[in-house]
Amino acid sequence: GLGGEGIDTASAVVTIDQDGSVNIISGLTEMGQGMRTAHAQIVAEVLGISLDRITFNNTDTSISMDSGPTVASRGTLAGGNAMLLAGKELVKRLHARAAGILQCQADDLVSEDDMIYCRSNRDRFVSFEETVKSCLLDQGISLSAQGWYNPGPEKLSKETGRGRAYPTYVYGCSVVELKVDTETGKVDVLKITSAHDVGTAINPQLIKGQIYGGNLQGLGYGLLEEVEERDGRIKTGNFDDLLIPTIKDMPEIEVIIYKTDDQIGPYGAKSVGELGVELITPAIANAIYQATSKRLRELPLNMERLLLGRSLSKE
Repeated sequence: GLGGEGIDTASAVVTIDQDGSVNIISGLTEMGQGMRTAHAQIVAEVLGISLDRITFNNTDTSISMDSGPTVASRGTLAGGNAMLLAGKELVKRLHARAAGILQCQADDLVSEDDMIYCRSNRDRFVSFEETVKSCLLDQGISLSAQGWYNPGPEKLSKETGRGRAYPTYVYGCSVVELKVDTETGKVDVLKITSAHDVGTAINPQLIKGQIYGGNLQGLGYGLLEEVEERDGRIKTGNFDDLLIPTIKDMPEIEVIIYKTDDQIGPYGAKSVGELGVELITPAIANAIYQATSKRLRELPLNMERLLLGRSLSKE
């Protein structure tokens, strides 16, 4: 999250239609990181319904409130919490109506498997769809709710730089195995092992996908990508100059998901987006040092810097 750097709020709107379908909108943006799927899973879990009932609609600023930028690994932590809050509000309304149908206390109800059950007597139940129709058609109860997540001000002193800057923290470790050709300076990354504390893994496959992609990005930062500036202009302005890794450059990657119980994220989930990138380049630099006793402190860690101690001019 943004934490002490800025406003870290997020919004979500969850609407249940008469046929039992659910539409969700986030103030944050899906851009390939899997946020749509994670948010849909959170809503399905809190409502106790199947995932195929849910449709994630594109972000619409006329409906959802400003949620700030989709950066800083905020998608699951901030956006997911907003979805959870909206879902919980709808559960209150559904359970209030189901309590009348089943003649039991609302706090004795549980939503599971597209049904609403009495905990004390699971033979007494009503379907999710029947409850929805009763709310909308019989009682005129709105089944659209907005979730607004605000972690509150972080206790960070800008004068001393001390305190808690963020609502929660993630931890990870990456180990890089590589070989160096000491005659040419060529570096080949053979294997990356990345272990990450993700809290509760809402979608393990998405988490692994983010870490795979982040590791490959980190490899690019470490070995290939060099922004060259001359006379106030960027000279590496195209992909024939600024090299990025492709799938053919991807080494073997082993991902270890370490689960903990976080008290801040939705269902105990933490963020994972950035950490997959950040650990790889320093791990490569340390591995090169272990192999060659040369400590490189500029990026990229290319052949010229390894052999000559500097990057060659492209002029």
